[in-house]
Amino acid sequence: MYKRQLPGSALVGPPQLTDELAALKKMDPLDYRLAMLKDEPRAANVLRRAAEMANYQTKRNGRAVGIAYSDALHSHTAVAAEVSVDTKSGEIKVHHLWAAVDAGTAVQPKNIVAQIMSCLLYTSRCV
Repeated sequence: MYKRQLPGSALVGPPQLTDELAALKKMDPLDYRLAMLKDEPRAANVLRRAAEMANYQTKRNGRAVGIAYSDALHSHTAVAAEVSVDTKSGEIKVHHLWAAVDAGTAVQPKNIVAQIMSCLLYTSRCV
């Protein structure tokens, strides 16, 4: 039985570990993911599209943009999140989310949109 979110969508560990591995190699997290997925064009496409929508390379004052990728349920999903951290309270605030999804042939595209929207909303409240 599935919850209202996609499996693994609220996981912090794998994307965080990927970011740490990228840092060890002195690579940007997006570039590192793209290098790992060089033989997976659908995966690379959603990562590039999410980064493009988020204007990933643009520096933001007091905010940062992170990016994550999942291939859960044989779909390719990338999400970019613009966040900030209150240095006094430690509170994390999610300002914007951008998602790119390649679910293959969509039989009910509106259901895919609804599922992704609810997943983004749910996981942004878990921070």
